[in-house]
Amino acid sequence: METIKHIRVIQDFGSLNDDGVVLTGTAVVAGLTNNKRFLNLPYDLNQLQTDVTNLTSAIATAVHQGGRHATAAKNKLRHDVIVQLRRWAMYVQANSNDDAEAITSTGFRPASLTRSSGPLPKAVILSIDHGHSTQQLITIKKIDNAKCYEAEVATVTGNVTGDWKKAGLFTKTRKLLIKDLTPGTYYAFRVRAVGGSTNTGDWSDPQTHICA
Repeated sequence: METIKHIRVIQDFGSLNDDGVVLTGTAVVAGLTNNKRFLNLPYDLNQLQTDVTNLTSAIATAVHQGGRHATAAKNKLRHDVIVQLRRWAMYVQANSNDDAEAITSTGFRPASLTRSSGPLPKAVILSIDHGHSTQQLITIKKIDNAKCYEAEVATVTGNVTGDWKKAGLFTKTRKLLIKDLTPGTYYAFRVRAVGGSTNTGDWSDPQTHICA
């Protein structure tokens, strides 16, 4: 008799640091939005996004202001996000048809794809192309076991690179859309993979490109 292999979703959210919880929550929102494999969502995905956004703000407040009240507020929001992640993880696990690729597409990690418990490798940008007048399209090298990819952008003036700003999380590796740029301005772009034992891999080498 053939043995049926059941694939479970890894639910180690409690062991993640605060940034890891935020990255996982953001990846799940991105992965489940308009995901053709999971069309009948039982919960409000906007609520998870709201709580992740609030947690991000609370983390910054706790770091810059400190104090028991700020830390307690941050910890409560962290708890709320983890509760939602566990609930969404159970839904994905129950509706994945034991398909590891389907689970990965949601931003969660299937147990069968966690053979490597070490850190993810450094990301590599393969190309940067022009999109519309305020957009750039980045293609990167695929990294096995990555939940998603995080991108950042900074303006470049002469030989000086400005502050890095978040440009989005992406579950694909081709034509990552970076928007709201200024035509005629030089920008530096970098990406990193999300996942692995350190929550994220190393940033790629920055690549500079002008927004046409």
